Amino acid sequence: MDKRRTLVFLVSALGFLGLVLLATPFVQSMMPSSQAENAAVRNIDVFSIVPGSYKYIFWRGKQVIVFRPNSESIKTLDSLNAEVWGPPITSENASFVYVYEAYSTYKGCSVVNTKERSEKVNNLPSGWYDPCHMGVWDYAGRAYRNYSVTDGVKLANLKTVPYRVMSKDTIQLYP
Repeated sequence: MDKRRTLVFLVSALGFLGLVLLATPFVQSMMPSSQAENAAVRNIDVFSIVPGSYKYIFWRGKQVIVFRPNSESIKTLDSLNAEVWGPPITSENASFVYVYEAYSTYKGCSVVNTKERSEKVNNLPSGWYDPCHMGVWDYAGRAYRNYSVTDGVKLANLKTVPYRVMSKDTIQLYP
């Protein structure tokens, strides 16, 4: 009887060890590679963006807008506080850069600069425009109160992208 227990224990232990050895490559294949982890982080040279303008970045399969305000655009954002949803922006609390996804929060259409669409749609305020559903956001990504989409749905602000300030000229996008 003692030999039988010993044999059952050894066979069970070897079976468990074999299962662990068999499962290890499958579990490792589900982990992101170092190349994929590095692709999730991206450094952006903010100094290359002219103050008061923006740049489109393609990151993690999505288009992202990096807007670098100047003193005039900060004054404009400050004057819009009563017209938009979202936190008020003043010259004291304005960010040196605004980073958000370039997609409407209503149904995911790409947003375009209102200056590019002002000929086709009259009286658009400055910012971003959803040509599919007529939503409008300011350059800080805040939704305008008076420009609702179909059926009067309240728009959410554009989805911000997290970033870290690496130096005075560089930010790093991260998941």
